[in-house]
Amino acid sequence: MQLLEIPEQIRSSEIDEEIIEIFFEEIGEIQTEIITHFNIWKRIKQTLTP
Repeated sequence: MQLLEIPEQIRSSEIDEEIIEIFFEEIGEIQTEIITHFNIWKRIKQTLTP
């Protein structure tokens, strides 16, 4: 029984460099948001913890 179908790997020569650049820009933006929200959560947790 196969639970997950794994797609065929793409050769690195077929990967568009512009897509990789956009991907890394998005990672940076998301990472900043995660850090911001984590710090907010941490402060709220500290104020609510006796």
